[in-house]
Amino acid sequence: MNSAENVKEFAEKAGQVSSVVSFAESVDRVFEKCISLCLEKKACSGNGPVTIAFPDLPSDHAAGFENLCLKNGIEQVKENLRRYEKGVDLGITLAAYGIAETGTIVAGCSGEDQRLASMISDLHVILLNEKDIKACDSDIEEDLKKMTLQPGSYTAFITGPSRTADIERVLALGVHGPLELHIIILREEEWQGGRI
Repeated sequence: MNSAENVKEFAEKAGQVSSVVSFAESVDRVFEKCISLCLEKKACSGNGPVTIAFPDLPSDHAAGFENLCLKNGIEQVKENLRRYEKGVDLGITLAAYGIAETGTIVAGCSGEDQRLASMISDLHVILLNEKDIKACDSDIEEDLKKMTLQPGSYTAFITGPSRTADIERVLALGVHGPLELHIIILREEEWQGGRI
């Protein structure tokens, strides 16, 4: 399968498991999408300031996003997410890979804040480089070995938002994590600094 076919299949399969997939041509456009998503969702309109957590954005991109948050009156959280025991409105994390055949995100991180941003947010936004979408998990086997051998590393496979059918076999989203999972695929530019 070629790259365009991988992207198409990934978007289709991710949509089938209740992920919302969109595309952006630039890093600036990604940030605009994150801000508008947060401001238009009811999850982000509770008491107190709107909060966005983005602990693993590369520093050369984080500065521009911080300015956009300030303009829109959004509180920024980059570290010590344990302080936010009631959660944050929107968490942004970076993906290492996307797997087309299942619509799965592979996320690798080395710190607690990155993990918490993906778990305690009402809305979770994952940023994925288009070139990192592979046909199947065996295409990233060697990279996965390297990721999991790093001391203190944590690798997660995320397929859709948190869900359970424990209660009378009725499917419920967001019980053990975010209510919604949004995947923004970056088409032209790449995140500087590589994978986490």
